[in-house]
Amino acid sequence: MLKRFQWPLARWLSSKYLHQFDFNANNKCHYFHTWSRKWFPRRQSGSMQIVDKLQLTILADKYCRRICSSHNNVRDDIETSSEWSQSQDITAEELEREYDLMYEKLHLSHQLNRVLIVHPNVKWGRFKDTLSTPQLRVDEAVALMDTLNGQVMATTVESLKKEDSKTFFGKGKVQELRDMVNTLKQKHQITAVFLNTTQLKPRQRQTLQKLWSCPIYDRYGIVLQIFKRHARTQEAKIQVDLASLNYLRSQLPLSPEAYDSSRGHLGRAGESGMELSRRALAHKHRQLSKKLALIRQNRAVVRLKRQRNQIPTVAVLGYTNAGKTTLIKALTGDKSMVPKDKLFATLDTTVYSGQLTSGLQVLYIDTIGFISDLPHDLLESFSATLEDVLNADLLLHIRDISHPEAEKQKATVLNVLQNLHLPSKTLDDMIEIHNKTDLVKDYQFNYPNDNHKIVAISATKKENFDSLSRNIETGLMRATGKQFYKLQIPNGGQQLSWLYREADVSSLKPNEDGKSLIVKCVMSDALYRKYCSKFNL
Repeated sequence: MLKRFQWPLARWLSSKYLHQFDFNANNKCHYFHTWSRKWFPRRQSGSMQIVDKLQLTILADKYCRRICSSHNNVRDDIETSSEWSQSQDITAEELEREYDLMYEKLHLSHQLNRVLIVHPNVKWGRFKDTLSTPQLRVDEAVALMDTLNGQVMATTVESLKKEDSKTFFGKGKVQELRDMVNTLKQKHQITAVFLNTTQLKPRQRQTLQKLWSCPIYDRYGIVLQIFKRHARTQEAKIQVDLASLNYLRSQLPLSPEAYDSSRGHLGRAGESGMELSRRALAHKHRQLSKKLALIRQNRAVVRLKRQRNQIPTVAVLGYTNAGKTTLIKALTGDKSMVPKDKLFATLDTTVYSGQLTSGLQVLYIDTIGFISDLPHDLLESFSATLEDVLNADLLLHIRDISHPEAEKQKATVLNVLQNLHLPSKTLDDMIEIHNKTDLVKDYQFNYPNDNHKIVAISATKKENFDSLSRNIETGLMRATGKQFYKLQIPNGGQQLSWLYREADVSSLKPNEDGKSLIVKCVMSDALYRKYCSKFNL
């Protein structure tokens, strides 16, 4: 019956709302998404469209057709509503089991013992890697497997012209790799294949696992396993779980046979396996978000206390295994720090106190390392950790200058920092540190001496640390707007206690006359004027 009134209803909608718009001489009007969203949900958000009366009538007619089609399903909804009300909803424990089952399907908890590494080499096009070579990319994949204590039984580099949406490689190449996998299974008993690409699509993973009869991993999945093993604190474990949620959510669109029907039906009546999986992920995400919100509040309180103490903070960042922890240990002399020659050895943000050669007290922040060819949402999961980078007074970008891919690693780090939407001033004031110069034969520093933003050092041998300390001090003064003041104050007066309370006192020594003190401190121009006004100087 509704179809008989479809066009009249459309005309009624048009005539009812046409008067709300200002038509111009060409019989056209402008309307915003705030109105069209109510009647035409398919319109793009935030856009302003130009339509005439006929177009508006046609749009209303299309919307009425949607109303009529949905009205035909009302009887079915009424008949099934009783089944929905009688069905018992899934419990939180069952959602947890569903989440663990999804985690198990991607083999993220399996031990990688013997692995074949397949590197797709794009030889041309916009996806060609011009800053590296296939062998160097394979070497980094081997290093990732070494971090997981996995054995690499064989490696191969395969040319790729265009990625296939179903099998990643072409049919002939997939068959060739299938024969190689079967041979290695008989000879070396390999247990998995590591496809050295950023992230596989669900269809590609499922097809390759079916053809090759073994688990398939991409870089995202391998790095997740490394994070899982290296996470020590509760904060790191929560952020790793959030990264796993993003990965699981991206791998959800599997075929129906991916869901095991032998375990029976869970959830609401009529709920598919994919809908149940989405609900399990949403349940897990709510749990983790609540825990992470509490951790962020605690970190904000700690950060506020640091700001009140007016101690400058320096965040040390860079590519993974570039020497961040070694540098901070050399700067602070903290014997509790144990640098490791492994990828992603540091996942937790830790703060260490140190002093520059001038006596200025500084807090150094050790952060998570970066790596190439990873989705941006993986780092977004560690947003709570990277907040200290966003709020640091100065950034130190440490580079492994002895690495063959030093330029590619630099481009990767700068790209990540730009995605974090750091202020341009913070990026401009960032100091670039060339580390491991002792491993480069006949290394020459080809930068001007007056460039305070680049310095070459050896963190293990503490070479050129005086220059590094001066550059950090100059960078902090430029970033914070403060400067050093050398003041002569009376011994035993109120000025000394005021300076200790309001400014950052770096050194204190008695004057030659024995009646006054020489204080070297750091403060802003406004604070110095306040000091002079308070003590009538």
